[in-house]
Amino acid sequence: MSYRKITVDGKEYEYTVGRTHVKVKGVGVWLKEEVGEKLARICGCGCGEPMDILYSEEKLSEHDYRYTVHPSNVAEKISKVV
Repeated sequence: MSYRKITVDGKEYEYTVGRTHVKVKGVGVWLKEEVGEKLARICGCGCGEPMDILYSEEKLSEHDYRYTVHPSNVAEKISKVV
């Protein structure tokens, strides 16, 4: 994993985004779902509909969603924790 640099409130941090977690050196490690934004999963049958429209929330598990983590998400998490 390669680390990226981010500056929050004048202090520089290094972070990395893995498959399931986000790690900030010296600050903490969190699940991507705790830091990032939930993306709509597209149905695999080819209809192109988002999964959350096709199925009710009860039938969807957290494994049915993907999360995206932007630098702004990481900066926000750092500022909340430090």
